[in-house]
Amino acid sequence: MPSDTLQGLELRFKSSMYEIKRLNKLWSDQSLYCKPEILIPIFDDLNVSTQPPNENIRNDVHKYNGEDLNEESIDQLFRRIDLGVKQTKKTMNTENKSSDETKTNGPKVLRILEIVKNAQQKHGLRHENYQRYRGYCSRRIERIRKSLKFMHSYKCAPKRTAKFIARNVSAELIGDLRFLQIAVFEVERNWAYAMQMKFEMIDLPLSRKKFHMRQKLRRAVKSAHFLHSLIDDNPLVHEVTRVETVSYVSFIFGSLELELKNWKRAIETFDRARIGYSELLEQVRNSELSETYATKCREVENLLILCRAQTGDANVLLSTVSSVNLNASEDDRKPSPEQLIGKAITENTKQQKEKARMMKEPKPIKPFFFDLAANFTEVC
Repeated sequence: MPSDTLQGLELRFKSSMYEIKRLNKLWSDQSLYCKPEILIPIFDDLNVSTQPPNENIRNDVHKYNGEDLNEESIDQLFRRIDLGVKQTKKTMNTENKSSDETKTNGPKVLRILEIVKNAQQKHGLRHENYQRYRGYCSRRIERIRKSLKFMHSYKCAPKRTAKFIARNVSAELIGDLRFLQIAVFEVERNWAYAMQMKFEMIDLPLSRKKFHMRQKLRRAVKSAHFLHSLIDDNPLVHEVTRVETVSYVSFIFGSLELELKNWKRAIETFDRARIGYSELLEQVRNSELSETYATKCREVENLLILCRAQTGDANVLLSTVSSVNLNASEDDRKPSPEQLIGKAITENTKQQKEKARMMKEPKPIKPFFFDLAANFTEVC
């Protein structure tokens, strides 16, 4: 009949559209109307796709010339369609259950430092473009939420503004590591915003952007503590991820204390981060990961030296500086790092004492008659 299609014949005779095209040598769906007769294979069951072709085809092949060979009512047709839909739903549910079981089996490992460093190097921080990196973090969070169907919602009411309803990540969802990445990039977004403000303050030292920068750092610390609460004592997370999270959170908290010039607390937090990254460096076997952890350890050690120099503790400073080559002769031997540090500390204390003395001593006031005498001698 002119109204017949391959899909309709497939449903009517419980056949396969691909087998109909193969038997009748049809190269396209429209070439169906060029044939006076159509050969239709009849299958034993509905689950055709799971079996190899030609195994469940009967020996008899029916010819169809536009008239129904086996008339069936509309109710039977819809029942058969419903049966096929139920079978496909069952197969999809079993596949989803198996995938969920594979996702939740065993603790998960997330290399936070590796993900963060790759994102920073590819999206702006190679050229110290913190604004570009901040935009990337925002887009990355949105993409992950869309893929997980975990978007924020808005509750609308008539004649009122829409109410924002946030969907926060909980500890039960950490079986999928993408939820954990949302928390990580939330910290990175706030940290990048703070660093952007800091670089903009270089040209404007008296600007009030430093307060905005500190507020963003506090928000980054808050997000970091939320990340730590998700992972702490969570059986779904591996111990490696837990140690790396503690080090990462300590580094973010130390950055805030460094900007606030709380040197002692900054030393404590940076020291905790250094210990964690050094432990991970000893355990890892991958060369790229070991290089990443080693670079981070050197960065944290430099910040520790800076904080200890600000406190003025010479004994702590001397323990962090490498010793001089003892094999060199006395003439070629340069001043030791201990001597250089001691000299710098003494000069700094002298300058501070001199500045304090100049502030306390009143400036001498020249009497008025000295100016009169000078003018009189010039006139004479």
